[in-house]
Amino acid sequence: MLPGPVALAAPDVMTVLEPLPPGVVFVRALLAGWLVAAMVWLLHASRRASPFLVVWGCTALMPLLHLEHIVVGTVEATYAWWLGLREAGPLALHLGVALLGNTVGGVLLVAVINHARTRRVQSPNGHLTTWEMLSTFQAARASTSEPWSRKPTNPPD
Repeated sequence: MLPGPVALAAPDVMTVLEPLPPGVVFVRALLAGWLVAAMVWLLHASRRASPFLVVWGCTALMPLLHLEHIVVGTVEATYAWWLGLREAGPLALHLGVALLGNTVGGVLLVAVINHARTRRVQSPNGHLTTWEMLSTFQAARASTSEPWSRKPTNPPD
């Protein structure tokens, strides 16, 4: 599958071979999910930055910080299982926890960024009524210049 020297060195760098508690895997995966979500946000937010540098910079941090990502973990786990270095059960648990952590980390960052970008409007008693929420949403939608929020025009006859 891999050339001789690479095949011999691969087990030394596989993080799925470390017997880690699920909590540690989850925290490492949460940070990796956060990092990938930050990378996607940076790619969208920075119009002038080189996409290659943004992707390389964010993904290079993962092995340096020993983070767990489901894509790399799946490749490592499959190879470790194929070589007979780990059994399928512990690998599946490791990957399941990594997937959960990646998902929570990514969703958490997106939620924090979206919450920070959203303007909070409250009524005098501290609660928004349904009417206030709808009118605030409609006013924000009307004032935005995003193409997806523009009202469709009628096609010519």
